[in-house]
Amino acid sequence: MIGLVLFAFAASAQNGLILEGRFKVDGGSNNGAKIVVEKNGQRLQTKEGTSRFEIELDFQAVYLVSFEKDGFVSKKLRFDTHVPTDRIEYGFEIFEFKVEIFEQYDDVNMVIFNQPVGKISFSDLIDEFDYDTDYTKSIQAQIDDTMDEIEDKKEEIADQVAAEEKAQADVAKQTQNLTTAAQKLEDQGKLEEAIQKLKEANDIKENPQTEKKIQELEKKQEQQAKQQEKQDEFNKVLADAEAAMAQGDLEGAKKLFEQANGVIGGDSKVQAGLAKIEKGIAQAAKEKEAAAAAAAAAEEAAANAAAKTETEEAVIPETGTVILGDVRVGEEASLTARLSEDEKFDGMMRRAEIQQEEFYEEEEQKQLRDDYPRRKTVETEEAGNSVITWVYINYGEFVKTYKRVKHNWGGEYFFIDGQATNRRYWEHETQ
Repeated sequence: MIGLVLFAFAASAQNGLILEGRFKVDGGSNNGAKIVVEKNGQRLQTKEGTSRFEIELDFQAVYLVSFEKDGFVSKKLRFDTHVPTDRIEYGFEIFEFKVEIFEQYDDVNMVIFNQPVGKISFSDLIDEFDYDTDYTKSIQAQIDDTMDEIEDKKEEIADQVAAEEKAQADVAKQTQNLTTAAQKLEDQGKLEEAIQKLKEANDIKENPQTEKKIQELEKKQEQQAKQQEKQDEFNKVLADAEAAMAQGDLEGAKKLFEQANGVIGGDSKVQAGLAKIEKGIAQAAKEKEAAAAAAAAAEEAAANAAAKTETEEAVIPETGTVILGDVRVGEEASLTARLSEDEKFDGMMRRAEIQQEEFYEEEEQKQLRDDYPRRKTVETEEAGNSVITWVYINYGEFVKTYKRVKHNWGGEYFFIDGQATNRRYWEHETQ
């Protein structure tokens, strides 16, 4: 606690006793620490924030030197500088010592330190200043007991600090494991599970960064939910569009594809579907134009035929009726004569339509026979969220067309030459 080192020289003609030493604050710095010197009960000087000191005390007085710092136990030394007058001229050794103060504990009795821990005065025995050994012996036992309590308290506090540090380390490890797991789950797209892990970590120890991350993931989750809702709507409209196109409803399919494009723009399946529909509509318009031309030609041919009075003569054996163009003569001539002009015209138009249908059917069959000369040809194409399978079977004189439309959402439809049918019959026909 207090050490004394005497120098081997004496200062002559001294004005007072010189003190030198070191001041240490256990477990802290000397910032805020101070040395207070009182003379005969009156404060004389104060030294602050120093670890080494030198103090000169006038002779023939009593001094109290205190070593203090807030939160620490103060220690005091009493110096009685009264000496024989004739001894002063020979000088005295510098009185050197060190003082260490320690932290104050509320539950440790520190009353012993209310009195000086040492008394120094002139000793006739050694003719120098020295500690009062009788006084030191009288308080040393109490000081030792107090210091033992202090050491026990230090160990107790050290154990508490170690336990707290371990608890904090355990908490840090738990939260780190949870946040690491949350990051992995986020990387896997499992936002709900990631948020749960982060909430568990924040329950263990609140952290502003963790709370901020939770808010970010919740916002991201909300955005994904909206995107998924839009995607589901898009998928449904797209499936309806593909079904309409598979059933030949090009106008309806076009509207649905455009609706899907409004939900999610720029999708390649939508663009492909619209392009195919435009192509189909253009082809249908071309066929309609050709049909109109053929109908006009047929109407003209029918009119020419009606104008003839005796062409394409034929006889019905059962009745002996003679048919000249559209007009019957002979035994049943009166029947024809009774037909109105509108009825005659309707008959001619019907024959023209039949001739036109036969013409297109023959042209289509000719093209199919050229394109699919083998007995059986199978083709597959993807249209949006559907897979379409075409089967062409060549029977020699004609080719039949079989179509199957399979949607990704599970629907499946079957057609033979454009007419809907069931799976069993379709599969039987395409063997």
